[in-house]
Amino acid sequence: MSEQDSHTDGRRIERLAADLVEQAHVSIWAADRNFRIVLWNSGAEQIYGIERSKALGKNYLELFVDEYEQEESRVGCLRIINNGFRQHNCLAYDHHGSGPRRYMLTNCFRISDPETGEAYQAEIGVEISDLGLKDTEHRTLREVGIQRRTIERQTIEQRREQILTRVESLRSEVMKQYLVLKSELDSWRASAHSPEAKDAILPLCDTKTFEMNSAYKEDLKALETLRVDTQGCEALDGFEALQHRCDECVVQLKTFRGVAR
Repeated sequence: MSEQDSHTDGRRIERLAADLVEQAHVSIWAADRNFRIVLWNSGAEQIYGIERSKALGKNYLELFVDEYEQEESRVGCLRIINNGFRQHNCLAYDHHGSGPRRYMLTNCFRISDPETGEAYQAEIGVEISDLGLKDTEHRTLREVGIQRRTIERQTIEQRREQILTRVESLRSEVMKQYLVLKSELDSWRASAHSPEAKDAILPLCDTKTFEMNSAYKEDLKALETLRVDTQGCEALDGFEALQHRCDECVVQLKTFRGVAR
């Protein structure tokens, strides 16, 4: 195949892909890391009931996400853009506020601009309102979706509380170890009565005190970082790494290793 034929095929594929995006009766849209909509196809217009001119450039959280779901959607968008996380929603529903409720299956994932490298959250949604489900079944599906998110939220908060409790326990233990080491150094100082003893012991105590204070500050800083990371974690799988960091603290924190001994 010649280079010209290859170029022609590439342009044909681009035209077909663009036409597919517009003609397919599926919702296809994308947003940047500031939650601004940058792509909104005709399917999104039909399913969401929002014209392209009124969607492009708007914050999608404010445009059609329920208020109680906005924080979860915000975190999910950044996880998709930053980490390539894929999110599959069993059921999404429109927000027209009038007429019969409509339902979608959605898939959210990361796409990137091949020229600039900028990443976006993309969503493809397929409407399932015409599958013949009864209204009671529709409601049940929605309730299941809400219940699942509620359970996940409770689980996240439980994991967060467990790790924060462990971090506070480690912090208390570091402070206790610090006081023990400080007491030992104070005893050394008190035992130096003669000039010869002072010359031998006090410089050593000064060195050990400096090492101990440095280790203490570094350990408290590391635990504070772990605490902040735990408070900011919004994904269940993220708590596995946080738990591992907690487990490693005993061998990594300098105070536990008794640097002043």
